[in-house]
This record gives sequence, structure tokens and C-alpha cells, in this order.
Amino acid sequence: MIRDMQDKILALKKEKDICILAHSYQNRDIVEVADLVGDSFALSVQAAKVPQKTVIMCGVRFMAETVKILSPEKTVILANPDAGCLMADQMNKERIEQIKREHPDYAVVAYINTTSELKTVCDVCVTSSSAVKIVKAMEQKNILLAQIANDPANAKKPDAIKEKMVQGRISKFYDNNCLVDMTYVKDEDMKVGKYVESVAKELGGHIAIVEFFRFEKGEGIQKREENFAEEIAKMTAGK
Repeated sequence: MIRDMQDKILALKKEKDICILAHSYQNRDIVEVADLVGDSFALSVQAAKVPQKTVIMCGVRFMAETVKILSPEKTVILANPDAGCLMADQMNKERIEQIKREHPDYAVVAYINTTSELKTVCDVCVTSSSAVKIVKAMEQKNILLAQIANDPANAKKPDAIKEKMVQGRISKFYDNNCLVDMTYVKDEDMKVGKYVESVAKELGGHIAIVEFFRFEKGEGIQKREENFAEEIAKMTAGK
């Protein structure tokens, strides 16, 4: 059944001269009919080099948008139009515009895995491998450094110490917002990403995080409002 469907897809893509892109998180059935397999940005870069004028992205919406940005002349089709990403959708254009109005001296850095709409109001986009290098080179980093220096408690501290404080704030942000950089709850000395790697190595395979849910401590616990007099009145009603 699956093999028949794959054969039809292979024949059709050859007939229509279509390139199929599959994110590495996709299941084996999809990967087997894809022309290119990889992470989101790498796929976008490779798609710009293929001769086909039509590409199908087997991934989520921001991936297809990135392909279109790098290959505006190509027709880009998202295999599942409803496929979204929680990370990409956690911040919207309106919120970024508000932040820029409140802090006009700050530059906004966006991860490559964000929506195309969000990218239009950001100053620079970074990848996982380029983020630290780019952020460290940005002039706007000195605004945060200046704020630290202007704090009387930090005024006499060496520049090297202030620099570490800046990097510490950046690291804290990732610790609080990026799953793989968060502390594993069962081992405070290990990050989630390292734990996943260790389990994959132990099993002799590859483990990919495809979805997760984040809960804040105390989230979902509602305070119960009690009215003792009213409770007694209900209990004694009709007696």
C-alpha cells in the first residue's frame, strides 16, 4: 500500500519536474521519496540550487516561507497547509513592533526559524551556528553593557566582568526559552539536549524532539475561594 503510493509520487514528481524537500523529522515513508533531506535552513539553501521551478516542502509553514524568500522565482508548495510550529509562532509582528517603539535603541535579532512576517520587522536573522558570533559583533550589545556599567553596583567592575554579565544574560535567556538548553529535571547537572544525546547513543540510534509542552511551576493551580457562611447556609437549607 505505502510502496504503491510512493511509486505514484515518484512518477508524478518526475512528470511534473518537481523537487520534494523533507525535513529530517519526517517519517521514513516521506524521506524515501524526497530529493533533499535536512534541517530547515539547509533545505532552503539547497532548494535555491536545484533546477526544478516547483518544490514541495514536507515540513512546517516557516520552512516553506524561507524557501520562497531564498528562491522567489520558484513555486513553493507546503505539503500540509496547516502545519505550524510552536516556536515560530511564539512571537508575533505586533509584539515586536511594540517592543521597538518602547526600546528604539535596541536591535531585534530573530532566529531563522521564525515566520516571514516576523522577519520583516527584525534587524537581523541568525542561525544556531551564527547566533553567538553575530550578536557579539552587534553594536547594540553595548547598550546592554552600558546599562550594566551605569548600575552603581557594577560601576567599578572590570570590562571583562561586565562582558561576562552580558553573555550570562544571553545564556539565561536560552536556558529559559530553548528546550535543549533547559536543565533536565532529573539531573540538575545535565541539559535536556545532552540527555537526549546520551539516550540516543545508548540505544545506538537517533532521537529527534518533534514536539514538547512547557509548564510553568504552579500553572493550572487555581486558588479556591471559600465562603464558609454560604457553605453552611446551603447545607442547612430546607432543614
